[in-house]
Amino acid sequence: LAGILTARFMEGYNYPLDKALWHGVCHSVSSFNNAGFGLYPDSLMGFAGDPWVCLPIALAVIIGGLGFPVLFELRRRYRTPVHWSMNTKLVLAGTGVLLVSGTVFLTAVEWANPATLGALHPGERLLAGFFQSVITRTAGFNSVDISQLHPVSWLGMDILMLIGGGPAGTAGGLKITTFAVLLFILTTELRGDTAVNIFAKRLSRAVHRQAIAVVLLALALIMGSTMFLMLITDFGQEKILFEVISAFATVGLSTGITAAMPPAGQIVLILLMFIGRLGPVTLGGALAVRTRPVLFDSPKDRPPLGEDNPLPRLRTPAPVRVRRPPMLWPLARGPRPWTGAPGRRAIRNVAHLAQPRAAPTPPGPRTAPARGARTRSASYTASARCHSR
Repeated sequence: LAGILTARFMEGYNYPLDKALWHGVCHSVSSFNNAGFGLYPDSLMGFAGDPWVCLPIALAVIIGGLGFPVLFELRRRYRTPVHWSMNTKLVLAGTGVLLVSGTVFLTAVEWANPATLGALHPGERLLAGFFQSVITRTAGFNSVDISQLHPVSWLGMDILMLIGGGPAGTAGGLKITTFAVLLFILTTELRGDTAVNIFAKRLSRAVHRQAIAVVLLALALIMGSTMFLMLITDFGQEKILFEVISAFATVGLSTGITAAMPPAGQIVLILLMFIGRLGPVTLGGALAVRTRPVLFDSPKDRPPLGEDNPLPRLRTPAPVRVRRPPMLWPLARGPRPWTGAPGRRAIRNVAHLAQPRAAPTPPGPRTAPARGARTRSASYTASARCHSR
């Protein structure tokens, strides 16, 4: 990727070799690490319509955002997708869905905006929409002016930034697997199933609690920081929320208000970046290894949720079925006829059940034949039986 960028800077923009090499290596490393640091004041807005610059950087961002466990497994088992782990399948499927949906959303919303995509050709608009969809989830480059986007685009980018990339990688956010687990839990509840199954494997209930805990704590931190910044600044809610989520997800995109914030607001953003990078990883690992011995179980109860009926559910008790003992057919009448009625045991003859079984006669002691007595051999006995017949 660094070689492609270097060649493009030399041939397309007439950079000298040392400058082209420096720009190519720097942007490729920054994109793979999802850092988002560019060497231009306007990031990559000058290359919004150049596929030889945008596509290699987007590819490096995608590869770095998959996570190292996924990359190692793809290297070992790229020919056998059936044997891929649940993590690899979730990350690859989630990445594809987010790339397509993000590209369609941003391109559709900003298609006619003259300050962003409206000034580009149709092909360049698609390229810029795809590039910004890739960058929003993990890295901090931008090929369009973020401050000129529609507020709806800001809200959609907030969702993409909060989801982030794959676990154990260079991407930030709450990770694709966390939101995938929540999506499958919701699907299971809507379908009325008893267990959450993902790719023909049942998900542990401990993972349910970990995903819900991580998401709720992150949302509480984001909402608290947003309200605090709204109290000390005069900026709009949509811009402050964008800055907070971008800092928490370690993306690096900005609407241009970070430099105008007071020192207290900038300190809050710094803490959000630190907590957002280490918080989900540390909290998820702590919840995974934290176990306590359970000495007793509390009784179960169910509070009403949402618009559920607050009254307790009264269930009609099932009728008690009394199983009658089988009646023997009178012995004087003889064998019981075959009725063939369903659900009844037809007994043909029970006379042998009433008669006591005779005790077997024990064998007597074996005595040896007297001396001089004649004994017949087996061959002689067999020949005598043949003659008698």
